[in-house]
Amino acid sequence: MNISFSGCGFLGIYHIGVASCLKTYAPYLLENKICGSSAGAISACCLLCDIPLDDNNDRRDKDYMRRRNRKAH
Repeated sequence: MNISFSGCGFLGIYHIGVASCLKTYAPYLLENKICGSSAGAISACCLLCDIPLDDNNDRRDKDYMRRRNRKAH
């Protein structure tokens, strides 16, 4: 089975949720091909490289807040 995460910035949080569930409840599905584009590629890379998905989520939130604060000034 192949898994593909679509691209779209605001869907990134959903990709992280799906990736977390796959990692926890169906790790056997992660033995084959995984791909993605844009935000989906980040989640796919986290799964392939075994990067904790929570770290990715925290980094994304901090980056969003930094950019939001910069625009407000």
